[in-house]
Amino acid sequence: MIMVLISDNAWEKGGAKTDGSTMFLSPRTRVPVIDLMRGVIIQSGNDASIALAEHISGDEDAFTDSMNQQAALLGMTEHRVL
Repeated sequence: MIMVLISDNAWEKGGAKTDGSTMFLSPRTRVPVIDLMRGVIIQSGNDASIALAEHISGDEDAFTDSMNQQAALLGMTEHRVL
């Protein structure tokens, strides 16, 4: 089972202290990827989304760059994720 460390950043930008959708993850805990994916899909959990982006690419900006590169490979060049 792959576990993801919930960063202070994911908690601060997407967690309980925000007004957005959240899974109410605790910082510096480890959560299974499948639980984070469910949190993104079912709860639109911003904290889970940030934690997954950091786990996959190191930080949100790098994840965005990676997704834009994948979109370009698929020929999706008219709109970019900001």
